[in-house]
Amino acid sequence: MSIYSRMIGIDGNRLPVHQIYSLLHEINRGRLTKVQVGNMLGLSAAEKTEASALVDRLASSSPFTLSLEEFHEVLMIASAQETLVNNPYSTESTLKARIGGV
Repeated sequence: MSIYSRMIGIDGNRLPVHQIYSLLHEINRGRLTKVQVGNMLGLSAAEKTEASALVDRLASSSPFTLSLEEFHEVLMIASAQETLVNNPYSTESTLKARIGGV
């Protein structure tokens, strides 16, 4: 499974959005490392690689980079599979496209 599938909650194995958001802030503050967070979330090796690339993308100074707040909002929409009809970020590909094609 990919980190994107886990964030969306495909197959019922959803990562908790609010915890992801909080953990990203702790990485930015230098309080936790990407490795620590990957281990805390129980990510596979492949998911850790994807998550690391995503964190690097969110931390870049590119004008196309999402703020953590915007990323959090997008994840809230993506993970609302049961409550939103025609969810625009309900697949890996639509979520990746929205957050910058990481």
